[in-house]
Amino acid sequence: EIAILNEDNEVIAKHTRLYGVRRKSMIWQPYLDLLSKRPRAIKYSSIYNQFPSIWTDYLKNCTEEEQKNALRLLGELLKNDDFSLLNEALTMASSHGHPSTDQIKHCFYTL
Repeated sequence: EIAILNEDNEVIAKHTRLYGVRRKSMIWQPYLDLLSKRPRAIKYSSIYNQFPSIWTDYLKNCTEEEQKNALRLLGELLKNDDFSLLNEALTMASSHGHPSTDQIKHCFYTL
């Protein structure tokens, strides 16, 4: 983590450290709530290509209302920009077919 300090050495901002050449940081939460209001627009946004493939595949098979709920759920549960638990929850919930967001949420909290 990188801390940005002012001239009095007080922290004014913190960012996760990026390793590698030309890496970008993405803070998902502010965008997910906005996209949940117009879920079909996500296909045309730059963050859609940054989603794990399991989530893009899931969203392709959702109705518009399911997409709204899924994007709200991601905004609620996505912490530290880490999809690993969410990916695991989606995989677990998908074992019996196309899951609802409630099923994904339940699986997330059981992990």
